[in-house]
Amino acid sequence: MKNYFKKIILATIIILLVILNATLLYQNYKLKNGDRISDDVEIKKGGKLLYFALKDVEGNVYTSSSIVSENNYTLFILFTLTDCPSCLMEKNIWEEIHKSKKVSVVGIVFHGDEIELKSWIINSNLSFTILVDKDKKVTELIKNKFNIDATPSKLLVANNGDVIFIQSAQPNPERHHELITRIDNQIQNINYQ
Repeated sequence: MKNYFKKIILATIIILLVILNATLLYQNYKLKNGDRISDDVEIKKGGKLLYFALKDVEGNVYTSSSIVSENNYTLFILFTLTDCPSCLMEKNIWEEIHKSKKVSVVGIVFHGDEIELKSWIINSNLSFTILVDKDKKVTELIKNKFNIDATPSKLLVANNGDVIFIQSAQPNPERHHELITRIDNQIQNINYQ
């Protein structure tokens, strides 16, 4: 009787391992075949940016619709100043993209202390618009809509409000410039359609 139960337990474990292995192989297959690009969040084609209104550190009010409609493409960057080493590492790439003038860059930052935030912006030599999301409502709405779980996250949005792609945090500094290439490729693909 004891041997019988041991065989059943062993068979159950083997079956579970086979199922787990099959699941992992299927996920790997999907990743290799374009269902999700490495370091990017899968989005539904034609997903629209949500409407929001936020202020910058100077108190100027911006709406998502006015920002998007004024530019062919806008790169929205969701970030925080705390618990986000990637934000600190990537900020120079964001500024480089902004200065290239290929796309407009707008930061959306969750940070409760506006004086500290303003000082950080000045010390970081960032010249693009940074909007303050004091209560984190806008950030959470966007993250929930597009299934984003990392900071910083970058959303490239066309002037009709379509979100073209989303890229999650890139902790490897050697790969930060890939964002520039990705933006260029997405814009070229849209222009050829």
